[in-house]
Amino acid sequence: MAKLWVPEDLFDNVTDQVERQQDQLQQQADANATIYDMGFDPRRFESRISRFYQIEDKQTRLMVPWGPLLSQRRAQKRLMRDILQALQKPGPVRMLVLKGRRVGSSTATILIMLELVMMLPWRAAIIAHSDESARTLLDIARRTFQRIPASEKPPLYKDNEMRLEWGEPRKFNRARGSIGHQASLAAYTAKGNYVLSAAGTSLLLLSEAAKYDTVGDLNAQMRFILSAIGSVPTVGPSLIVAETTANGPEGWYPETFKRAAERKPDATGTTWIPHFISYLDDESCAMAVPEKYNWNDWPKEDRPKEIYISNLQGCTKEHLYFRRWKIENDMNMDFQAFDQEFPATAGLAFISSGRRAIPAHYINQQLQFLQDPIARYECILAPGMRGPTQQGVQNA
Repeated sequence: MAKLWVPEDLFDNVTDQVERQQDQLQQQADANATIYDMGFDPRRFESRISRFYQIEDKQTRLMVPWGPLLSQRRAQKRLMRDILQALQKPGPVRMLVLKGRRVGSSTATILIMLELVMMLPWRAAIIAHSDESARTLLDIARRTFQRIPASEKPPLYKDNEMRLEWGEPRKFNRARGSIGHQASLAAYTAKGNYVLSAAGTSLLLLSEAAKYDTVGDLNAQMRFILSAIGSVPTVGPSLIVAETTANGPEGWYPETFKRAAERKPDATGTTWIPHFISYLDDESCAMAVPEKYNWNDWPKEDRPKEIYISNLQGCTKEHLYFRRWKIENDMNMDFQAFDQEFPATAGLAFISSGRRAIPAHYINQQLQFLQDPIARYECILAPGMRGPTQQGVQNA
């Protein structure tokens, strides 16, 4: 009588056992691989930067070659070096970048992501705090890709406002078994619940992660960020960069950055790499001191902090004058606002409360219901009464 076949016998033959062992060995090799094992060539990347890559100059707002500019931008160079060095090790890379305004951390990260998706069959995603920012960040990759000669890049299959896609998934090419290099780079806005609903995103940039107010309160923000992070596999090489200027001392970002600085894993067991960019590292955050400038003409309550900053490594009088000029002309004498937008240390960045009691998106939703007032009255001081003096405001 013939032996009855049962599902347990499915992998009993020797051929299936050998193939299963080979698959397990391949999976183990993939898990221990790095982008360099998979073919990433840093010299080729450096060559592209020097020959083709252009970025917007912060002073003139014109597109200029990135290579010569990068040699002068210490903060961008250091960030790229740290990301590429971290990717030399097997396993996922998770990095938190706390920085000041307009230091180019997003540009540096996006161009690394672009280089990787042009080489590897990976999905990459950019999440920004607004629609305009999402489009602007994807345009950095798009403009850069357009400047690379066709002979040195894979053909682009789809190019729309929020997505770049490589490969030829048309029916004719699938039938031939030739679909080319398949990869994608897409931009999203931080709203909703599951912006990256499917797993398989190997590269993720969370731009201005501390400012994801559109998703709701702090708990909703944390759920949103954890959902996005969960779409990136934890086995094999992958990269998540969460970069931002500070936005108050509460929320997922400051809490995670603090634990990362203490070398502690977050609530999910992930160990992040903290990367801080001080305004003292930004060459554009220094101004020539006017001749005969009076350093004593400054509010006394800020003097202890200014002395503390002056003793930090790399601080010059030009940095201190930039700080004073910015606080006086752009910050309405709000010292904490400067610390948040142009931090000298990570601790100073999180002091200011950048979060409203009522989230901005709730207020914006009510604007459509507002009506013009029936009458408007101006407050006029009675004769003989005096308003607060400037000195009084400063001492308040």
